[in-house]
Amino acid sequence: MASSIWWVILTLTWFLAAGFKWSSEAIAHYSVYYHLIAWLLPCLQTIAILMLNGIDGDPISGICYVGHTDSSMLRGFVILPLIAFLTIGTIFLLGGLISLMRIRNVMKIQDRTKTNKLEKLMVRIGLYSILYTVPATFVSLKTKNFMLIYISILGYWNLFL
Repeated sequence: MASSIWWVILTLTWFLAAGFKWSSEAIAHYSVYYHLIAWLLPCLQTIAILMLNGIDGDPISGICYVGHTDSSMLRGFVILPLIAFLTIGTIFLLGGLISLMRIRNVMKIQDRTKTNKLEKLMVRIGLYSILYTVPATFVSLKTKNFMLIYISILGYWNLFL
């Protein structure tokens, strides 16, 4: 979860820098809050899961996970947060990229300056975002499919009991 929150913070700072023209110093001023949010939310999730006895252990493989036996725990503490963080981060990312495209167009029209550095930055941000969002999407879908398969197995298992 922390990595997903860091994704949102990264895209938020890109959006603030590109869309609202925040300086790196202004963004760095809030770094303590970024760290607080990025580590406090997963900590609170962990505490809530522990209080609700939501951790399931597999005796054969020895792996502990949330939601093996309770699909509502999987949905509430894994799937929905992953999808929410991915969606929010993608919205900030698209807003930042649209702002960078507008800046590039203004630079081309007004200044007639070279926009090579800005275009390189846009390509780098685009590649990084693809390298993050594609695997994160597959993880979210895989977790959702795992939940659906697990629920269907439980449904059929109950027929035999």
